[in-house]
Amino acid sequence: MLRALVATTVTTGLLLGALQAPATADDETVTYSGQVLTAFGGSTVAHIHVSWYVPATGAYGSVETEPNGLYSLPVPTGTTDWYLLANVELRPSGVYPGNYEYSYAFVGAGGAEDFLWQTLDPLPPAVEDATLDAHLRRDGELRAGALQDLGAESSYELWKAGGSERPLRTSRPWGEQDYQTWPMTPGRYRVLLRPRDGVHLDTFSDVVDVIDDIEVGTGIDLRVGATVTGRLLASGKPKSGLQVRVQGEHGTWSATTDANGRYRVRGLPTGTYRVSEQRLDNGWSTGTALVAATEGRTTTRDLTLVREGALAVSGPGTVVVATTEGRRVREVTGTRVTLPPGTYDVYASDRTRYASKRVTVRAGKTTDAGRLRLGRLTVTAYGDIRSADQTGRKRATVCDLLCDGTDPLSVIADENGQFTVPGVIPHLPATITAQQVGWVPVSVEAKPARSVHTPIRLTQRMATLRGRVQFRGVPVAGTVELVQKGTVVASRTLDDGAFTFGTRETLPGTYRLRLDADPSILTGQPFWYDLPPGLTKLTLAPGDVRDLGAVEVTVGR
Repeated sequence: MLRALVATTVTTGLLLGALQAPATADDETVTYSGQVLTAFGGSTVAHIHVSWYVPATGAYGSVETEPNGLYSLPVPTGTTDWYLLANVELRPSGVYPGNYEYSYAFVGAGGAEDFLWQTLDPLPPAVEDATLDAHLRRDGELRAGALQDLGAESSYELWKAGGSERPLRTSRPWGEQDYQTWPMTPGRYRVLLRPRDGVHLDTFSDVVDVIDDIEVGTGIDLRVGATVTGRLLASGKPKSGLQVRVQGEHGTWSATTDANGRYRVRGLPTGTYRVSEQRLDNGWSTGTALVAATEGRTTTRDLTLVREGALAVSGPGTVVVATTEGRRVREVTGTRVTLPPGTYDVYASDRTRYASKRVTVRAGKTTDAGRLRLGRLTVTAYGDIRSADQTGRKRATVCDLLCDGTDPLSVIADENGQFTVPGVIPHLPATITAQQVGWVPVSVEAKPARSVHTPIRLTQRMATLRGRVQFRGVPVAGTVELVQKGTVVASRTLDDGAFTFGTRETLPGTYRLRLDADPSILTGQPFWYDLPPGLTKLTLAPGDVRDLGAVEVTVGR
């Protein structure tokens, strides 16, 4: 059976230790010889790469078997903590799979064999010639498909049985076939089926044991998603052709109301969703409604439409509609918007001058505010930032009415921590944030004006977390992630197994560490590393400098 090249080829970065140049013929060596045979039947396998390999350093040397499966491998005298490796080609440029019909094999002490050196004791020091055979197992085949008739294109993901946040492979069935097959190294896997029929949910299969040279099948019983439905009503009458948005922690879905004003969104995971009419400037608004949806069930929620009014307004610079308390409602990107009935303040500014006007919007009517003319001067927000380290560079940012959260005004404070931020609309709520490397940022709300000084104190230091990931003292290669509430806050590529999350990104709080590292010499294999259980929850206090030291991982399979 052929194993897909894309799933097994790796670069040097995925080795447990950087590959070193192979030993030269001038080195003093001993000779290991033997045969490469099939695990069942004992047939010889020709033209297979056989290598000595030291995981701790990445040192290696390779030969190729003869047509009768024999090999003769020179090993530097005195080599310790090493293994024999068959059917993997090692080069300074990377690691490559061998004969795709077979899996690879490590050979350790006593002739024990496995796909991982981590489960074996190393061979004794190479001090004299020796004979050692290697045995290769054939790949198995995994076939997966849905128990339901999907009637739509779907995708399949092949996952390890555990210890991973990412799939090994992603693929789609060929043509009309409603299943997917993979030739795989014997081991334990799961399959994630992602249907595209809008009814069923992404569903994992049970764990499947792939066996040598045997096709193993698994049927996936897809979960049925929740349905949220209802009608949009205006004065008790249905409204057709309007967009409804259903938004929750799992994503956002939308639907268009039919001739009876009904919307229907299917295929939702269990959760709480906010339902609203979503289009701006169509003359209607609904507010929002919260609904609890359960997989396999239907939840009905009607929405009552409120007739909006129109506001015609223009001006130089940025034009924004706000509540009468100065809270931003929306930006006017053209010359006309629709709004729920009520009283609003409209502002226009080029960050040097500004204008404002109070307007009343009535249902079904158009209020013409005309073109605003800039006349009054904006003000400078000023204040000072203090911390126990007055020598560090400090930054102040201001987000006022004109700021949508992505484009705040920003300046560097002077050596005394004083900051001045020009171009702010006065007497309206603005958020001022103080930042300094190594300190927890602080945000305060102020109403900048010519006589208003805003002092901000940074009192909490950021945290630091460091460690070194290893297996039996051998540094692990891969990536470690700092995760908070399911979100990756920061990630680090392990450098000789070491990582540091420093004071630029590590806020005090509770985290868990997640390791993305492959114990196998090839990717696409069903093995993983497990961090110690104590690292699934780490609480870092302000100013905490946590050194985990040597973090010894275990192998999962």
